[in-house]
Amino acid sequence: MHRLAGVCGVFCCLAAPAVAKLERPAVEPPKPADVLQYIAKGAEKAAGSALVGGELALSPDAEVLLDGRACEYANVPPTANVLRIEVTPDRRTITRIEFQSAK
Repeated sequence: MHRLAGVCGVFCCLAAPAVAKLERPAVEPPKPADVLQYIAKGAEKAAGSALVGGELALSPDAEVLLDGRACEYANVPPTANVLRIEVTPDRRTITRIEFQSAK
């Protein structure tokens, strides 16, 4: 009797996760350009509206990395995820941005 109750208890605990969906969410990840605009808006709020237009500029000598390798910003696919961004102290210019390609 105790074994039957234990088996039923374990079955009830495992039944709920078993019916969960295993699909990916329908929401697409943001594009790199959208992420830059979002970060610029946050920087504008933090800097007290010091940014004009709310956009960050990519420095000409900025380091752009895709999956740990240097590349041109124009070659970054729109589905890539932003891992890290380094900006100048005035929060207006990007000096380094790291992307990871979507899998």
